[in-house]
Amino acid sequence: MIHHVFQEQVRAQPEAVAADFHGATLSYQQLDRRANQVAQVLRANGAGPDRCVAICSGRRLEFIVGLLGILKAGAAYVPLDPDYPVERLGFMLEDCQPVAVLTWPEHHARIQTLVRNTPVIALDDPRFDAAPIDVPDVPGLGSQHLAYVMYTSGSTGQPKGVMVEHRNVLRLAINNGFASLGPSDVVAHCANPAFDAATWEIWGALLVGARVQVVAEQVALDPVALDQALRAAGVTALWLTAGLFNAHADALTDAFAGLRYLLVGGDVLDPDRIGRVLAQSTPPQHLLNGYGPTESTTFASTHLIEQVEPGRSIPIGRPIGNTQIHLLAPDGQPVLPGVIGEVYIGGDGVARGYLNQPELSAERFLADPYRDDPSARLYRSGDLARWLDDGTLEFIGRTDFQLKLRGYRIEPGEIETHLRTCAGVREAVVIAREDTPGDKRLVAYVLAEGQSPPAPELLRAHLAQKLADYMLPSAFVTVPHWPLTSNGKLDRRALPAPDIAAVVAGRYEAPVG
Repeated sequence: MIHHVFQEQVRAQPEAVAADFHGATLSYQQLDRRANQVAQVLRANGAGPDRCVAICSGRRLEFIVGLLGILKAGAAYVPLDPDYPVERLGFMLEDCQPVAVLTWPEHHARIQTLVRNTPVIALDDPRFDAAPIDVPDVPGLGSQHLAYVMYTSGSTGQPKGVMVEHRNVLRLAINNGFASLGPSDVVAHCANPAFDAATWEIWGALLVGARVQVVAEQVALDPVALDQALRAAGVTALWLTAGLFNAHADALTDAFAGLRYLLVGGDVLDPDRIGRVLAQSTPPQHLLNGYGPTESTTFASTHLIEQVEPGRSIPIGRPIGNTQIHLLAPDGQPVLPGVIGEVYIGGDGVARGYLNQPELSAERFLADPYRDDPSARLYRSGDLARWLDDGTLEFIGRTDFQLKLRGYRIEPGEIETHLRTCAGVREAVVIAREDTPGDKRLVAYVLAEGQSPPAPELLRAHLAQKLADYMLPSAFVTVPHWPLTSNGKLDRRALPAPDIAAVVAGRYEAPVG
């Protein structure tokens, strides 16, 4: 289990720094003992195997203490972004039914209004300091039990919780085949804690004796500030969304110098920017393209980028350790090299399924016919790819209209569902446009009820009450009718580019790590 592997590092190097934030540090032994105290309090509040404990605190050392404490209590953590709208947070809390919620004092009152008869405990609560420093006993806990539930965008208008087990995380962090980290490494934690990249940033470091360098959000979004922070902390491993990578590559002439590992993903990479970084005087030792949905525990494949070939996209590589990828035709048969097929992911990283959604789980998590283990499953990703001649994978697109934007997976259907509830909207379609190369944005198209279409500002304000910032379209375009293809289907490619009047002031632009 995750905390058992962590315990090995505590015994090996108790005084080594496990985590650092703004110069405040926790050694492996300090982190271990504080997490034990959290676990003791949570056990007294009913935490145990396959029970959920939500945590809503933002990026800080106490967040890492809370995660480890939840696992030591035998429970699964549910990371929540405190900046989410109240309605979205409320749905997640109702869906996961936590036995307790850990939070930071500034968020305590807000969270308390969303749960009934559920303890909401601040991470600086004096009960933790008074609790025993020994790890509580959790009978029957095994690697098949849940480690966390992470919510992603859902096509029905509500997010869906992906259930990830301990064994899934161990496959990501230990002998993963793409990054050989150890006690001398410093891994930056730049990702939103409610985003699955944080899984690798935190456990990929702590389970091998490395240090987690927590990076504040405002620093992660500022190329100059992040560069200074990385150099000052001696960071050796970093994960960034493609959008953040682009911003930093554009702003700095020697970006990412000194890194052993730089992983980029969450969207299609721009070969020109990748080429510029590789051509720097001190490029990262290992620059990798990382691919994988939350359902495959952060990464399913990676590609070590050593050169950029003109006119070629950058592959998503080969499966990581203990992972299999199959490209299948619509009839379920494997496709030949060079032929596009749907990506099916197998191996130890495949999540258990979706919380409280057995039908959707059965649709997406299938029996694995390529393994003898009857419990083995394949995750049907909905992504399209093809095998190249060198045995690497090239990402092609989606079988549906799901999007990846700024590292976040977005179901346009969720945004469309909420748009249709806005006064004056009859129908809605949301797409991603890239009218300027490397600048992909969400654009919403609406058919109005009556003669007076709702203003873009009103549409955005309506969505802001229900959706996370990264799901808010940058522009809203009212159209008189949908453009159709020759067979009568909506022709998304014929939807018009937004003009200046359609762009909403104050729109969300900054990529989130």
